[in-house]
Amino acid sequence: MVSFSSNEMMNLDIYETNNKFEEAIEHLLTALGDGVFSHPQKKLSQHLRGVFQNSVSMVEHLQVDINLPMLMLTAQLHDIFKADQRFQRYLFKKGERVNHALPSAWFAFLFARQYGFSLRQALFAAEAIRRHHTGLEDFSKIETAWKLDEEKLLSDLKSLERFLSLAYQPNDLKKIRSFFFELKEDSHELMWFELRLLYSILIAADRMDAAGMQYVPSLFPTRTQSFSFRQNDINSWRAQIQQECFENALKQLTQPGIYSLTLPTGAGKTLIGIKIASTLIKQFHYTSLIYALPFISIVEQTTQTATAYFGDDFVQEDHSLRPIESVEDDKNPLKRMADIFRFWHSPVVLTTIAQLWEAIFANRANHVMNFQRLSKAVVILDEPQTLPIKYWDGLGETLQFISQKLGTIFILMTATQPQLFSAREGRKELTPHPYSFPKNRHRYQIIDLAQTFDLEKIVDIMQENHLTGNNSGLVVLNTRKAALQAFDLIKGFLDVRLLSTWLTPRHRKQTLKEVKDAEENHLPLWLVSTQVIEAGVDLDFAYAFRDFAPLDSIIQVGGRCNRHAKRAQDGLIFVAALQINGRKTSAIYDKVLLEATRKILSIHPTFDESAVPSLITQYYQDILGSTARDDLFSNIQQGKWDEYPFLYDKDGAEEVSIIIEEEDAVQPLIDKLQELRPSLENIAIRKALMQSLQQYIIQIPQKYISALQDRCSRIIIDSEDEILGKVLGDSFYFLRQEALGEEDSHTYHPVKGFIPPEETEGEEALIF
Repeated sequence: MVSFSSNEMMNLDIYETNNKFEEAIEHLLTALGDGVFSHPQKKLSQHLRGVFQNSVSMVEHLQVDINLPMLMLTAQLHDIFKADQRFQRYLFKKGERVNHALPSAWFAFLFARQYGFSLRQALFAAEAIRRHHTGLEDFSKIETAWKLDEEKLLSDLKSLERFLSLAYQPNDLKKIRSFFFELKEDSHELMWFELRLLYSILIAADRMDAAGMQYVPSLFPTRTQSFSFRQNDINSWRAQIQQECFENALKQLTQPGIYSLTLPTGAGKTLIGIKIASTLIKQFHYTSLIYALPFISIVEQTTQTATAYFGDDFVQEDHSLRPIESVEDDKNPLKRMADIFRFWHSPVVLTTIAQLWEAIFANRANHVMNFQRLSKAVVILDEPQTLPIKYWDGLGETLQFISQKLGTIFILMTATQPQLFSAREGRKELTPHPYSFPKNRHRYQIIDLAQTFDLEKIVDIMQENHLTGNNSGLVVLNTRKAALQAFDLIKGFLDVRLLSTWLTPRHRKQTLKEVKDAEENHLPLWLVSTQVIEAGVDLDFAYAFRDFAPLDSIIQVGGRCNRHAKRAQDGLIFVAALQINGRKTSAIYDKVLLEATRKILSIHPTFDESAVPSLITQYYQDILGSTARDDLFSNIQQGKWDEYPFLYDKDGAEEVSIIIEEEDAVQPLIDKLQELRPSLENIAIRKALMQSLQQYIIQIPQKYISALQDRCSRIIIDSEDEILGKVLGDSFYFLRQEALGEEDSHTYHPVKGFIPPEETEGEEALIF
């Protein structure tokens, strides 16, 4: 078989394919006739043709180099066993459910072998079909799955002989087993890539056609908007480095690969990165810009910049809290597809690093579906230092491999650039030389790291260092419990707000708006927060206090202090180590990171912003030699495709979801979800309701539930309803309005959010 380039994809006549194979496929689809259905309102032949047409349209648009006969085989036979009479009875509620994926895969395999496909091609196509309703498996599980009971499967396939008979070759299963044996010791990254790419296209094309959609390419914008800024020294500096970085980037970026853009906070990295990416896409005739950020709050923030630059019609904001607006939107079916499955359909996609991670490593069908969007794309990873260090090497190797196979350009963009390639040359820097802000904005003062202060001393520390209510300020703690206790201590002498994930997303958004409004009106408001405030959030404070943490986290907090250099005096960032009941709050972090930070700060107890680049370089050099690695790419090479890690693991701290009845609208959302029957037609409605409900959901440690139930049982109400009870198939707890308020007996506070039971002790995991 021949693999063809993307510019030939739509002209089927030019393919040197096996004519008998194409004729047999067409004969099969025609033979299915009008009386065989894939879905209650859709003929099976129509569905199979539609999935193939979507696949071809997608491959052509995204310039994916893939074997067309293999794609045709996969798309047009993936549901073929639905022609079985037992499935047809089940489809119209006249019989029991029938597994159609495995027999369809077996049929496709035999069909492929009959028409000259290699064992590898036939098996990969069949494997994509076998798992198209679930998710990919690792190599060893695939091997086990294909130790088939051929007699039973051949018996099942007899029902399809009325459409097309197959010449079964009895030694094919032996060849399959021999194939696996031969490949056991080989590197598996190419198999991982080929199977993942084929699967990605099949899943997207199948989901579209099942929902009544055709793939329509969304073309990258040919025109962009220009930005104008007030003339001042800072904006002149920004304009200068933007032009210098832009010109240097176009010289450096001559081929796919991994690049970095390292600029100080406040230099305008977002706009520079977008401008570079946009120009590259036009220059190389690429299709997509995928912009990934660590936190939802800055996805929303950056989407505004991207929309202003490209226009509303070209930008897709993708994260779990984005409201679904297109449930009934038949005019924009791909937007509806994006809402139902989080499919990246627009030429410019703003998403989270976690979602990009899932597209690359996860195995569930709906996650893998976006993998093909990396083809001929520019991918910006903003603030990549938020990724766990143990994954840097493996991620770097994986991105390099994907870049070679799909022609992807990856740009890592931050003020504190991590060393994603520690032992060898890998990425190129796009800035022509190191930059620093044109004037010093802030200074760091380390408060005696030889001792650890009780959290109750935080007020004394702040007052001793003249952190008062005459200016705005930021206090960042390491855990949600520490932030809550610090808020209670500070609120007695400062006007202060609290921010952590123990506030609902709706509540957090309101809090951030209050803080931003205070900043714009020059009001002296303080904010106590967890690490959720660190990266990218556009807030500006006169002072900051940071509980001891890894150096990159401390530097990121500095980016919120005198951020825009509008103050006459330098901002001040104070750092001290705190503890609660003798337990250091920094214990949530890796000891290697803390030790490297302590070593550097003991030598540099005070430093200003100009010293940050050299200190952060030394920090990364120290930790890369000491941190244990979890080599993602090594697992891929060994066929351990199931063993990808969650990006931000919770260190074993089991969490549960609680819906907070902050508004009267919450109960109707739950009622509608509980009444909604599972069906393809209701997927979009269910997604929209869940998106709305997400605004009221928090996660808390499982260990708190028993004490919460006891607390809630003491609240007297005029109803038989539980104050805290399970809903939605026991997937969530629901906390009613009666448990909300400022009294000690209440569980959710209008300013502080969730109030944990005092009697429950234990260390928090790294959850913000």
